[in-house]
Amino acid sequence: MTRSGKPSVQSERPVRHGISAPAPEAATVLCSAQSICLSTPMHISGNHSFSRFEIIVLLFERKFKEIPPVPAILISKTITGDSSMTENFAEQFAAPGTEYRGIPFWSWNGKLEPEKLRRQIRSFRELGFGGFFMHSRVGLKTPYLGKEWFDCIRASIDEAKKQSLTPYLYDEDRWASGAAGGFVTRDPRYRAWILYLRIHSGTAHPNSFGFWSARLNGSAAYGLHRGAPAPGETGFELFAEEEPCSDWFNGFTYLDMLNPEAVKRFIEVTYERYYRELGADFGSTVPAVFTDEPHYWRYGNGVQLPYPDSTTAAWTPRLPELFRERFGYELADHLPELFYDCPDRPQSPARYHYWRLLTELFVDSFSKQVGAWCGRHNIALTGHLLWEDAPSTQTRCVGASMRHYPHMQIPGIDQLTEYAQLYDACKQLSSAARQFNRPRRISEIYGCTGWDMSFAGYKAMGDWQYALGVNMRCLHLSFYTMAGEAKRDYPASFSRHSSFAKVLRHLEDYFARLGVILNRGSEVRDLLVIHPVESAWTLMNRDFTAAAAFDRKLAQLRNRLLDLSLDFDYGDEEHLAAHGSIDGSRLRLGSGVYKAVLLPEMTTIRRSTIDILKRFIAAGGIVSSCGAAPKLIDGVPGSEAGAFWRELPGGIAPIEPATRRISIRSRDGKRLKGVLYQLRESDESIDLFLCNTGFSAEVPDEHHIRCSERKREIDFAAIEVVTSRSGFWYELIPETGAIRKLTAEKVAGTHRFTTSFKALQSKIFRLSKSAIPGAVAAAPFSIAASVKLEPAEWRITRDEPNVLVLDHATWQLGNGTRHERDFILRIDDAIRRELDIPIRGGRMVQPWARRPEKPLGAPLELEYEIQVNQLPGNDLHLAIEEAESWELELNGSPLRPQTDCGFWIDESIRKRLIPKDKLHAGRNNLKLRREYRSDSAGLESIYLLGEFCVENDAVSAVRHTLPAGDWCGLGFPYYAGNMTYRTSFRHNGKGRVRLLLGEHASTALRILLNGEEAGVLGWEPYELELEDLRTGENELGIELVGSRRNALGPFFLSNPHPLRFGANEFREYAHPEYRNLTPYGLFTPPMLLMQYPGS
Repeated sequence: MTRSGKPSVQSERPVRHGISAPAPEAATVLCSAQSICLSTPMHISGNHSFSRFEIIVLLFERKFKEIPPVPAILISKTITGDSSMTENFAEQFAAPGTEYRGIPFWSWNGKLEPEKLRRQIRSFRELGFGGFFMHSRVGLKTPYLGKEWFDCIRASIDEAKKQSLTPYLYDEDRWASGAAGGFVTRDPRYRAWILYLRIHSGTAHPNSFGFWSARLNGSAAYGLHRGAPAPGETGFELFAEEEPCSDWFNGFTYLDMLNPEAVKRFIEVTYERYYRELGADFGSTVPAVFTDEPHYWRYGNGVQLPYPDSTTAAWTPRLPELFRERFGYELADHLPELFYDCPDRPQSPARYHYWRLLTELFVDSFSKQVGAWCGRHNIALTGHLLWEDAPSTQTRCVGASMRHYPHMQIPGIDQLTEYAQLYDACKQLSSAARQFNRPRRISEIYGCTGWDMSFAGYKAMGDWQYALGVNMRCLHLSFYTMAGEAKRDYPASFSRHSSFAKVLRHLEDYFARLGVILNRGSEVRDLLVIHPVESAWTLMNRDFTAAAAFDRKLAQLRNRLLDLSLDFDYGDEEHLAAHGSIDGSRLRLGSGVYKAVLLPEMTTIRRSTIDILKRFIAAGGIVSSCGAAPKLIDGVPGSEAGAFWRELPGGIAPIEPATRRISIRSRDGKRLKGVLYQLRESDESIDLFLCNTGFSAEVPDEHHIRCSERKREIDFAAIEVVTSRSGFWYELIPETGAIRKLTAEKVAGTHRFTTSFKALQSKIFRLSKSAIPGAVAAAPFSIAASVKLEPAEWRITRDEPNVLVLDHATWQLGNGTRHERDFILRIDDAIRRELDIPIRGGRMVQPWARRPEKPLGAPLELEYEIQVNQLPGNDLHLAIEEAESWELELNGSPLRPQTDCGFWIDESIRKRLIPKDKLHAGRNNLKLRREYRSDSAGLESIYLLGEFCVENDAVSAVRHTLPAGDWCGLGFPYYAGNMTYRTSFRHNGKGRVRLLLGEHASTALRILLNGEEAGVLGWEPYELELEDLRTGENELGIELVGSRRNALGPFFLSNPHPLRFGANEFREYAHPEYRNLTPYGLFTPPMLLMQYPGS
């Protein structure tokens, strides 16, 4: 704790990451490692000094049956059973170290300067982060992997050491990982290929596999045969060719991920280069490298396919040969079966075999090869796959997600947008991670959520993922610069760019405290659900309808189990075959040990799965089925599964007695739905994390319910924890770090207590073997009186000038036509088309990769109208990008000299002085002139800043007080900062006072009492006990944290709350007559709740 009593980020040496071994045997070769210093170091061997609670990276000299063949092994010594743990726990929880804090994608998206990078790293420390990923993004000008690039990498690592932050690498220019910004796929041998099915065009493709014909009905083909179509039939051709080159890959293609030589070249170009350049920092100061969305087939990434009427699938030139070697027959003879069901003929195994081979090739070529390289070089591979969630999506893109995770030392997922509840992505990740001892699991989170997501939304998105097994957050993202196109790269920016920067530490402290709890001990899950991804393989046809329906059935079962508070692991059949065994009456899969197994609906099952389940049953284990029996064994028709299914009990009830550890019930005794949990055990404690997701019913994987709309509160929840242990119960408060005693009763091996949940609230409870020093019971608060704070006008102060957005202008290029008023991004596109310059956007060729050529250009004049209803009393500023290139003229008079007055939001948006006497009442004419050049950043909005209000897009008199209501309609429609509402109240000096906020709209709230910060409120409950009150008059300040949304947009969306915010959304122009604005302000009066002495 700091002297002021507020938590501070503690300096820690970087955490070493690797892969944990399920095997009891230990390898003997130690690698150099950094450790978390939690106690007095103990010396193990040589010059290496390790903490007794540290993470040690080991290299295995031989392979054990229990683990996959990945050589870098992370052994996490459980932080339990040590006498110092209970003594220090309260301090660790109050002030968690850097290893549990968020790690943003640091978007390197401009011309990199080492000193600017260092400044931003220092700000990361202040914001409460634990480190950063150095990530090339849209707009990068510094040559990727060039000398300047590595100078900047080294400078950032050096500054990270000084700030006790952890620097992480990222293995690609933009994403997806593999092409190395085009450096690898310049060589045609390594380029991705695509298999096409195209309705017969009459001319054979050079790489044709032949023509087929059939009577087609959707995705069904009747009477399939080779050759020309008969009457009533449709002919089609199957062929393969190299993926087209695209701007997204800087004029080249994606990598052939099914070709191990291609991946080897990617490793040489990227990983080997970092290894050589970073020397001793590689694998020590820099503990991990992020790989992003590797895949063998994708949905686009800006690649324009040459045959828009075709259906596609993954391919590699050697696939027919490898298929023949693996399965003994010709894939080419069965290619139509990859796209069409053939109801009038026996089902062949070709579709199953195709996806199985793709999965094996991809795992071996990429994940196993890159993971093994990282293991040999003492660095962790982290990141996530493309579309890793549902069985059908992972089939299309990566085969089987869980099979990649054993080869990643820190496996992960991503969660884009606030809408999708990708529970299966989390469950797959945490299951495989638990089974193969990967204690750290990362989520790339908050991408595409826009500028106006609230802290409550950020917390809610993180909470449910933490409940389902994630314990590291990679925040998407922190801009290096906001110049040009970079600012539209899936904001918001978790950095000084955002209005919430001053209170972001509150969010980071919260998740760091969750990390303290959810990285200790081990998860408790006694139920194994066999994952049916191989069934999805058999259902993959050209329209994916059947596979999508299968996804929904699995989601329904998963939701049913979670709503019943029956947590579980998924078990991949490949892993079960290689690492499954019977341990007494339990089934062991790697490090996971299970009392019961549940079989979901499946279309195919492995014979090895049936065999081990029969042995499990014979040993006394419980197996039940939920859904139809598969008719295929290893993709081939067979009756054995049906016979096995008939011997099994059905439903969830048979497995419940053996696997129930938690019960969550309402006042009427019914099970509460929509509350997720994670239960962890260690020698010292049992920890229970509960998360109110806000849903009152089962939810599908994809839905359109915003976090702010999930308002369900739970006024009573009866919690039961089944354990024979005894001890002391506590509630841990992650918002503040406080620890409160909890009253619970124990009856026949079950502990019972009650609690409640506000909207989207989560709670942590601990059963500790030893008493936690300093913990006290929560003091009850009995309301004796209440006072509404409802002044007619609140006194307001802003921390930034007000804004008038100027994003529409008339324009003229050279001596050409003067064009009518239009949106600035549309003007930029029109100019580029006229000059034959590539259009900007999120998919454009990177600036560093553009071929040197003479810039194209032409003189440009933009003309804006500024309406002034009342002249301002102070000078104004114009915020503009590339300000040094523009000539400014206001009402016919040049604005000279153009004095630089600093920047607004980002250093690329410079402020130029607008003297107040240059404006007049009524219409003002502002002209901007410059040479429009192909090598410039392009046209962007400009902004008038100052002390004024805005009414109907006109400058009007500034206001210093506001009534309750949306400030957008009270003179601040485009305001992008924070606003403090102030009023005074009197206190008699007796009793306790609690502030209860009413309805409001903000990103977060910062409460001030007599000018000093009293607390930050980011989410429910929006209430705070006011301490250090003066007798007599007190001033209360409620600072509403705003956002950049109403200044930066997007403004003209047909749906004001789209599924995602990216470059395309900022260009949408559905309704120029009005703007989408996000409301901010106090809407209903706050209240002071009083408790008098003795009440």
